[in-house]
Amino acid sequence: RRRRASEEGSDGEAEQGQASELRFDMLFREIAKLDKAKELKSETSRGEDLPTPDEVRRGEELRRKRHAHVREGLMQSDVDRVESVLSHRFAAVPGNFKAAAAPQWDEHANDTFSVRLQVIDRFVRAGSKCLMRTRARRRAER
Repeated sequence: RRRRASEEGSDGEAEQGQASELRFDMLFREIAKLDKAKELKSETSRGEDLPTPDEVRRGEELRRKRHAHVREGLMQSDVDRVESVLSHRFAAVPGNFKAAAAPQWDEHANDTFSVRLQVIDRFVRAGSKCLMRTRARRRAER
């Protein structure tokens, strides 16, 4: 037993050694990466020449025109969205006009309500038929 424990202990020490080597290697890589990044940041980079005041003014003017054009387009789209398009012109109606019959706003008086009731009735019948078949099949399986 002591021999096994000592052998396992040496395996554990080997694993710890590998783990510490791995940690050291990872830290070394991280430090090397930071050093490289610092070196790249410390170098001066060469770029384009700065724009002249005339070019800056021209760019600002183009930006203002572009924003004005976009703003105009948004305003026009809002106006088009709000305005209603009529298929017929307004009919001239006298000021003292009164309708001959008062309008009826009963939602049950139109034809679609009866059709809706028929659809609901068919749906209920189909559902109960399906349920009846399922119950009959389960009884037959027993």
